[in-house]
Amino acid sequence: MKKRLIFISLAMIISISLSLCAFAADDGVISKTKDGLTANMTLTAENENVALDVELIGTGGTDVTNVAVTLTLPEGFECNEADVTRPVDLELALNNTQTLSYSIVNTLALPETEASIEVVEPSGCGAVISSAAVIFTLICAVFFLMKNPKRGAACLLACLMLVPMALPIGAATTERKIVLEGIVSYEEKEYPILVTVSYDYTFTEQRGTDTKGMEKFEITYYWGPQGQDLCNEEYIKKIAECGFTSIPIESWEPTINKTALEYLCKYGMTCSALADYRIQSALAISDQTAIDAYVREVVVEYKDYLDVIKGWLLRDEPSASDFPALARVVDAFHRIDPERTTMINLFPTYAKDEQLGTNGYQEHLDKFISIVDPDYLSYDHYHFQKNTTRKGFFENIEIVRDTAIANEIDPMLIILLTEHMSYADLTKHQIEWEVNMCLTYGMKRISYFTYWLSQDLLDQGWNDACMDCTGKIYPHYYDVQEINKWLLPLGGQLFDKNSTAVFHYKMRGGASLEKGCEAYTSYGNLGEISADAGLVIGFFNDESFMITNKMYTDTENSRNTVEFLDIASGLEYFDTTTSEWKDAEADGTVTRNENGVLTYTFEPGEGMLFRVKGK
Repeated sequence: MKKRLIFISLAMIISISLSLCAFAADDGVISKTKDGLTANMTLTAENENVALDVELIGTGGTDVTNVAVTLTLPEGFECNEADVTRPVDLELALNNTQTLSYSIVNTLALPETEASIEVVEPSGCGAVISSAAVIFTLICAVFFLMKNPKRGAACLLACLMLVPMALPIGAATTERKIVLEGIVSYEEKEYPILVTVSYDYTFTEQRGTDTKGMEKFEITYYWGPQGQDLCNEEYIKKIAECGFTSIPIESWEPTINKTALEYLCKYGMTCSALADYRIQSALAISDQTAIDAYVREVVVEYKDYLDVIKGWLLRDEPSASDFPALARVVDAFHRIDPERTTMINLFPTYAKDEQLGTNGYQEHLDKFISIVDPDYLSYDHYHFQKNTTRKGFFENIEIVRDTAIANEIDPMLIILLTEHMSYADLTKHQIEWEVNMCLTYGMKRISYFTYWLSQDLLDQGWNDACMDCTGKIYPHYYDVQEINKWLLPLGGQLFDKNSTAVFHYKMRGGASLEKGCEAYTSYGNLGEISADAGLVIGFFNDESFMITNKMYTDTENSRNTVEFLDIASGLEYFDTTTSEWKDAEADGTVTRNENGVLTYTFEPGEGMLFRVKGK
């Protein structure tokens, strides 16, 4: 009996020791900036005395309050302060600097021993010891339960109570903190000294700017069935079955257009942009009275289908010299048919100034908006080429997003789907990458180029769209169909939200970011993270955030594990299969690693919408 009691006592002592070691070995760096607060740790040592200075610098943030500094000293070290936790009255908004000085004595050091200081990277040993504590307690519990069920049950309860102590501190709190670590060496032994700067983070996402121009999230394409193929009901049915919700009708003939509109109505789709020969006639003249007459004739022509028609198709990739003509026609539609939009698609950044008709891309966008007064901002950018990727995808989407927000209009992007000319035959992961990047950047509509291959495109060697004029269905049809199943609910969830910020998580030593992109540190309710590779993170005004893997190659190296270092619990994700927010840990979507940190592994090109419950 006494032996068992002694064994139980030893088990509990060892478990407690192991758990405390896990706390003492928590990760840290010597200097760090986070959430508008910079913490610097300086150690100097001579013989048995150690001087510690903690410098706190507010960088203008107003979301950090109740700052406190706590020292964690190894056994044998004593601090001159009665309380090693000291509150800091730091006015962050004023860029204040405050330094806390400590005098530490090592009672184990010999007077003649020279001390040395080392700044270290996180060792990770706390994870090993923490895991050991958990395993040890459970082994003890099982052992005693088998030997003596009655006393074993009590032992089991005691051991289980020790398990939380063995877990890292970060697993039990959502308090933001900065941990700095230095090593003091005496007699070839190393002693860690930790400084923990804790604070309350009262960040609230700003409302942002409301944009307008579209009624709801739609999935569409550019270039579908042409001419009489629009009158083939089976073709229209296949488009609906692929998951498209609103498509252009790119015929000039009213009879064909009306037949297609009937089929769209039958299969639950709308027309995102309808072409008519009279619109082209209006664009070719400058007399506003005549233009108004053409526009009225078009609206009257389709008066029985106006509930299906959501917009009018005007022009693809115009030069700035075309803007005055477009402005006259847009103005006519705004006055005569204000309930519908006009579709004008713009060049990407890699268009030459001769094509743009301006000195640079930003000037092209600014002139387009000021002259034409468009309903929304649409452009195309094709990133994946056969032997490489085109630079500038992120620079382009940054410019369009910023311009759209500044002018309060909805943005959309036409992404690459079909292999043609120098452009690649995309994998499903690459298509997902394009789609998820659009959503992360707050695009309000997704459009694929192309859905259809007409005979002239087939003759030019275009390949792997969704369908062609012979009725052939390509592999991309099924890729897009599967993607659209989750894209529609996810896009719908994001549609009414304001995009407030977009960042790129960049690995140390990784490739430089494209122009206009901002590196991620710690922001919003997401806070600090760690990842195996690059990410793009978009934030929205409802405190949600979307994370997309920058890797898109179907290899193990492209699977990207993210650690949510500042989210201890309450992480939710948007489940696109049920269109509901769910507890990410409860249903196994995220798991805890050996350090007790929540993690999620992204597939190539994958994106996920998260939020923190109660935040």
